Amino acid sequence: MTDWFSQHGIEFAAFVLTLVVTVVGWVVEHKSSKERNKDREEDIKLLREQLEASNATVSTLRDQVRALESQADALQRQATIQEDEASVPEWELRQVQNLRHSVANNNPFDAKDVRVELSNGNEYELGDISRGSESSFLFLERGLEVSTNDDVRITWALPDDLSHRFFVMKPAPPYHRS
Repeated sequence: MTDWFSQHGIEFAAFVLTLVVTVVGWVVEHKSSKERNKDREEDIKLLREQLEASNATVSTLRDQVRALESQADALQRQATIQEDEASVPEWELRQVQNLRHSVANNNPFDAKDVRVELSNGNEYELGDISRGSESSFLFLERGLEVSTNDDVRITWALPDDLSHRFFVMKPAPPYHRS
C-alpha cells in the first residue's frame, strides 16, 4: 500500500482536496441558496401583502363605482319622473261667471307670459301665473258667438327660457249664462 501511496499519493491528495473543495462549495452554495430563498420568501410575502392591499383598494373602488352608478340611476329615474310630470301640462280653463273665465296653473312650475289663443286668431294675454294660482279674463267672443266651442290654445314660457313657448290645447268649457 505504501508503494501505491507513493505512486498515487499526489493524485489521491488532489482527489481528496477536490472532494473537500466540492463539498465545501456545495455547503456554501446551499447556505447561500437558503438565504436567497429566505429573501425571496420575504419578497413574495411583501408582494402578496401589496397585492392584497391593492385588491382591497380595487374592491372598495368597485363598491364606490356601484354606489355612484346606483345614485346616478336613481337621479336619472327622478329626472325622468320630473320630465314626465313637466311634459304633461296641467292647465284648467273654466267659466267663472257669465263671460269671465279663468285659467289655472296646476303645474309644478311657474309660467311666464301666459296667453289664451283662439282659433279665430284672437288672443288674451294673462301675464305670469305662478304654480297653484290662476288668472281670469273676459272671454268676449263667448258673448258674441254662443257657438264658440272650439278648442283654445294656452301658451306659456318657463322662467329660465322665455324664448321657447309651450302650449296645450283645451276645449272651451260649456257656456252657461248666469
